[in-house]
Amino acid sequence: MRTTGKKLAAALSVIATVGALGAVAAPATASAQTTKPTVRSAAAQAEAKARAEASCPAEQVCFYPDRDYRGTPVNVDPWNMPTCGDTPIPAASVYNHSRDVYTFFPKVGCEGKGGTLNPDTGVPNFDAIGAPRVASWR
Repeated sequence: MRTTGKKLAAALSVIATVGALGAVAAPATASAQTTKPTVRSAAAQAEAKARAEASCPAEQVCFYPDRDYRGTPVNVDPWNMPTCGDTPIPAASVYNHSRDVYTFFPKVGCEGKGGTLNPDTGVPNFDAIGAPRVASWR
């Protein structure tokens, strides 16, 4: 029984070593695919948030033409915001650097499934509400 346990442990060690080498040699393995994108996604999210905070002035809501707060933003002072208004551009990402809560919609007239943003938060892309861009907000 003891010999069998040692052989099993040795075999498992070899399998683990070969598996680790396979992940290094061929990054398209299942373990590499599930681990690396998660790490990159967290880094990409942190980078996108830092980009939004740096490019969006305080007390503004910033509308970006591209995902992840890329492109030249159109910054809006929401102080005199109507009940429902069109966004200044069809925005792929929005950062709310104001003190108020706003909801963004995929269709003009504040129609469709909306996404709400609390102060000092953003949405790097609007796929979560089923639209690549937002067209109105309140």
